[in-house]
Amino acid sequence: MARPIPLVEYNHDVYHSVANPSLHDALADFHALNAMHYINTSIRDCFLRHGVEKSFTACINHRHFDLSPSERNVEEPDGRAVATTESDNITPCSWLFHAGKLYPYEFKRAGNDDGEAAGEGVMEPPAAFVGELGAILVETGLCDVIGLQAYSEGVVGMESTDREKRVSTTRSYPEGAEELKSTRNSVVASFAFF
Repeated sequence: MARPIPLVEYNHDVYHSVANPSLHDALADFHALNAMHYINTSIRDCFLRHGVEKSFTACINHRHFDLSPSERNVEEPDGRAVATTESDNITPCSWLFHAGKLYPYEFKRAGNDDGEAAGEGVMEPPAAFVGELGAILVETGLCDVIGLQAYSEGVVGMESTDREKRVSTTRSYPEGAEELKSTRNSVVASFAFF
């Protein structure tokens, strides 16, 4: 049995030292470590074994823009993720494994999903699942490359980032949507398991 991994508070230093500064850099690490092999085998099996595939995905750790110590990357109800100091009514929605702990690094303001009432947030990943996934990432050397992200079953998001304005916009699509298939400059950065 994997040892428990504590879920801890956001840490600005971890965000800036672990999350790659761009998706391009993160993808280079992902490919260099043959991460797709593990996504398709031991990581997928872990998600399915714990029955969390409808609530979480594996993701490639990256940051859209730099933050000051008082800021967080928060997805607002309109789908834009912004650098903000306003942390009322936010919950973690992306986590990264580092030094034996699970750190949140992206947040979501409650009220983003259809039917989600103000004050409700993303569920916390189960401890047994986090422990096993963390052990797999340590064993494969993927701790700083692969993270964990909240997931709405059947929906995928395409992100675009304006680094200068420090805004990332996400558009949600049903899985398999024609718009996703025709996008030439898109990159898969999150992996759902069925």
